[in-house]
Amino acid sequence: MPSVPPAEFLDELAEAFGRLRPQGSARWNFAAAFTRLEGSFGAESGELADDADPLRSGEEPRAPAPGQSQRAVRRAADPIISRIQPWIEARAAEAASAATRQALAEGTARIDDGFDAAVEALRFLAARVEALEDAAARRTAPVEGPAWLVTPPELAEWVGPASGWLAGSPGGTVVHGECADGAFARALAGSGMAVRGCEPRGSLAWIAAARGLPVHLGPVPDYLAGLAAGSLSGLVLSGLVDRLALEEQVALAGLAADRLVRGGRVVVIGTLPGAGAGAPDAVARDLLPGRPLHPETWALLLARAGFSDVGRLGPPDGPGSDTFAVRGRWDH
Repeated sequence: MPSVPPAEFLDELAEAFGRLRPQGSARWNFAAAFTRLEGSFGAESGELADDADPLRSGEEPRAPAPGQSQRAVRRAADPIISRIQPWIEARAAEAASAATRQALAEGTARIDDGFDAAVEALRFLAARVEALEDAAARRTAPVEGPAWLVTPPELAEWVGPASGWLAGSPGGTVVHGECADGAFARALAGSGMAVRGCEPRGSLAWIAAARGLPVHLGPVPDYLAGLAAGSLSGLVLSGLVDRLALEEQVALAGLAADRLVRGGRVVVIGTLPGAGAGAPDAVARDLLPGRPLHPETWALLLARAGFSDVGRLGPPDGPGSDTFAVRGRWDH
């Protein structure tokens, strides 16, 4: 006998269905179609309860023990019963056939009604999906190639601090995304690390590759998503951290944590909000999905993602410095 889910689960499921069911005109009313299905295929109201059926309850049918007078009556009735028994059996067979035909007809009608209700439910679903697709089609299409709207940040001053922090990682691959022309990644490789780059802009990736840096051409989040969990010993993130929408920045911090091996280290190099030379121009501010975050915000995101030893990296901000670096270590 199948197990019955807990009442709390059924209540939660009913609440979720009520909250998430499609809203709109009557043609989207899923509830009506499924009410028809439940009405057609729900429990039969005419069935006996277990405690009302002696066979189901395990009780033996009880009949009074025949006495001497009862046996005498039965002996006298047997000849009469034997004469009318064929007629009784014939009438019973006719009644059974009629009941079978009626049950088959009722069952077919229920199946037909249930099929109609299922088709109606699918029709409601099709109408809802069509409306959602129409709404999605009216949304503004994203700008192609947002990486081209801002100049890659200058990272030379962070080579020393980043190298010192990443040197404490376990041996393995370090990825720099976005690596631009590869100058920063090649400088890290000069300190003995196995460094790879990831760059979405083809012409810059070409320059980095021509200078001997292994480069993946494409968006950094997509590249990291394709890597195995715990496959990196270090990760440097720059450039894209200033452009992504907030929810994508949060997701990037979580993705970085998942791709680092135990003891792996991350460095986020961002542009200070409102900085002079590194600030995006008016077109970029209008079209980019996100904006630079403060270093304190990146420290919070890394900490919430599970990193330890989170803090500012490197020298204090100097005159005219437009960038900052935040570090973290993955200990899980």
